[in-house]
Amino acid sequence: MAEKNSTRVLPHTCAICGAVFTPLKFRPSLGVFKAYTGRESCSAECAHIAKGRRTAKRMKETRDQWVGPNNPMWKGSCLRRNKSYRGPDWAQVAESIRKRDGYQCKHCHMTQAEHEARWAQALEVHHKVPFSEFTDYPRANRPANLVTLCKTCHMRADRAIKQRQTLLTFEDEPRKKAREDLVLGSNNPRAKLNESQVAEIKRRLLCREPHRLIAADYGVRKTLISAISTGQNWGHVKANRPA
Repeated sequence: MAEKNSTRVLPHTCAICGAVFTPLKFRPSLGVFKAYTGRESCSAECAHIAKGRRTAKRMKETRDQWVGPNNPMWKGSCLRRNKSYRGPDWAQVAESIRKRDGYQCKHCHMTQAEHEARWAQALEVHHKVPFSEFTDYPRANRPANLVTLCKTCHMRADRAIKQRQTLLTFEDEPRKKAREDLVLGSNNPRAKLNESQVAEIKRRLLCREPHRLIAADYGVRKTLISAISTGQNWGHVKANRPA
């Protein structure tokens, strides 16, 4: 005769493989098997498959809530395909910009041949106003918004945009107009260097001399040399190409 408090566990059918099993769970603290009626799979493998199916179903039901402008990471319709998409004719547009700029980096003047020898790829084309801020690629890829840069200068320009700072001086009218009223170079009473010294510093930077050593030679801080290197300071002074 069965005990009054005993619980009869009915067989279950696995929702994945269809096998019949008894849903019991061993409790080490009690040393006995207890009913575990919430279990719907016969093994760990079937439980893993069931969890994947539930996740896929939940994602399918909720994915439309986070697509496009509904996503908090949305940056514009230009990024609907992928982050590297720049329009169907981007290859032709980029080549035309390189040709316009004389196949030369507009910041450090590295040539196409030098860039290919160092990076094994053509010079890169940079968006002055980020591509993600436009809603269509023809406006983003206007020639006035594009400039040819080497790989190093391109990375610096992208970091400058992320920091919301203008670290590179580009030859475009809006930037020139904004700088007309500034007191540049040695005319600034706070200047610690002159144009000839900065030109020599830029030449040494192109030769990859350490910022610390250059700063010690001119009696200035290392941060000033770094600002000259990125174009934040003394951007109007052109570098003398090393021999």
